[in-house]
Amino acid sequence: MKAIDQEIKFLSQNYLNDKCLFELSEESDESAEESDGTKLCDFKPYDSNELFQFVDTNGVIVCWFKDKYSDYISRNIDTIIIQNTNIKSMTVKYLSSLGVETVLYTLTNNDEHEIRIYLNSKVDTTKITFEITDVFEGTYIYIGQLRVCESIIDLVATTETTARNSVQDGQVRTYGGRLITWTDYYKWAATIQIQNNSKTQYDLLKSFIIADGFVTVIPWEDFEERDVYEVAISLKDLNFDINRWSGLYNLTLNAEAQENASY
Repeated sequence: MKAIDQEIKFLSQNYLNDKCLFELSEESDESAEESDGTKLCDFKPYDSNELFQFVDTNGVIVCWFKDKYSDYISRNIDTIIIQNTNIKSMTVKYLSSLGVETVLYTLTNNDEHEIRIYLNSKVDTTKITFEITDVFEGTYIYIGQLRVCESIIDLVATTETTARNSVQDGQVRTYGGRLITWTDYYKWAATIQIQNNSKTQYDLLKSFIIADGFVTVIPWEDFEERDVYEVAISLKDLNFDINRWSGLYNLTLNAEAQENASY
């Protein structure tokens, strides 16, 4: 048996959520126009169960970050993940502190249905733009899920993960006395044991959990593209013990995906 020696990555929650403002360069059946000419749309990149499709092979997606109160906010970002997509070439830009659109990343000749972009350093911005210029399959641009996150920590191979399906099910007894069993959905869930981590890493992870209650987990890099999940972790699910000799922390996290993990 070969060990999985890849790190488990912990990222922030997806900063693209239902509070953000999304603009498209093209009209479609799902877009509307405000009085100032801004094109709004029902594009939901945070929803893995919806596949959004452009009407052509070229398009521009503009994403404005907002907080839970729907106020514009600046985010530190360094990780972009696009799942279930056919994007071949694109340019990613961000709005700098000087108010200038600046190239963040250029993608060319991609032929994978998942794109993962890890930047060398974080950028602080209120807006990110995706200028898509080519696709490798079909004549439309499609996107299943778009994530823009901030990295927290990478955990080394000593980390142990027990993954499981969390099932929403139950039983209902009808008026006539029949017992009906139902199953609604499956969600990815996991118990993650983290060995020999520093207090700095523990405090950093804890701060994100306190602030948002959600983090994004990449359990491993070369498995199926769906193996990226935004999970809920409460402080009661963040348990630890300390090695008094080394001063290092052993953590146990109980996490459950917020989206349906079986698309």
